[in-house]
Amino acid sequence: MASGLPVIVSKNCGCTEDLVKHGYNGYAFDPYDVAELTDYMLALNESNQAQKMGNQSIKIIKAYSPDAFREGVVKLINSIKAAKPAINLKDKLMGQFFIRLLVRI
Repeated sequence: MASGLPVIVSKNCGCTEDLVKHGYNGYAFDPYDVAELTDYMLALNESNQAQKMGNQSIKIIKAYSPDAFREGVVKLINSIKAAKPAINLKDKLMGQFFIRLLVRI
């Protein structure tokens, strides 16, 4: 998706619901239906939709980038700091872990 390609993903994959918008950036198929998979592969090969779908894939995958993850963790840490809750040892250790992780990113 980050390379601007459409996707064909099994409906049984955990990421399908989040990453595949059927007919928009690719197709979700029944893994037990060979004909359905074949149809989707042929559809991408025979149409001019592949480029358009690939462009949509880029838009969707940006929400799952390392930068998006880092921003989410920063927001989480800032919200915890703003709330100033009584922090137990487990929460403190998790906070230190995320801070160290962010330094490396």
